[in-house]
Parts: sequence; structure tokens; C-alpha cells
Amino acid sequence: MFHVALVDDEKDLLFSLQILLKAEGWKVSVYYSAESAYSGILKDTPDTVILDMMLPGKDGLWLCREVRKLYPQLPLIFLSARDEELDRIVGLE
Repeated sequence: MFHVALVDDEKDLLFSLQILLKAEGWKVSVYYSAESAYSGILKDTPDTVILDMMLPGKDGLWLCREVRKLYPQLPLIFLSARDEELDRIVGLE
């Protein structure tokens, strides 16, 4: 079973994504902050992570850097409203 971790502070968005992905047979872990996602990923590493850049407390870039240190090959997908060129460059780094 494919396991995806969803990280965003918008509960309605995560609820919708969770329903859609579970209907496809995926295991879904939902986190509302970078800190809780980091702890959850350490306990049960997903096959991929979909995360927002703008989170309360530590942001998605912090989570990305920390996860990359431990799991350099783990796919991370940014789901964000930020659309400036600089935001894309920082995300790709």
C-alpha cells in the first residue's frame, strides 16, 4: 500500500485530499504543522510527502531540509499558494 504524508494547516484541504487518496487505496497520514510531520515521518516513513511551504511555527522549507538530511531520496512535493519565482527557486534548492 502506497503511503503519503500530507502536511498543511488548511484542514478542509487536507480532509478532501485524504478522502480522495484513501478512495484510491493509499495510506494517508495527515499533519497540521512541520513539527508534528517531522515526528510522524520519523515513526512511520511515507513513500512521499506533500507539504505546504507556509505553516504555523516552522515552515515547510524547514521540514524539507530536516527530512532531506535523513531521507535524501524521499520524494517531496510542495503544494503552495506562493508563486513568486524566488519561491520556486528556494523550493528546488
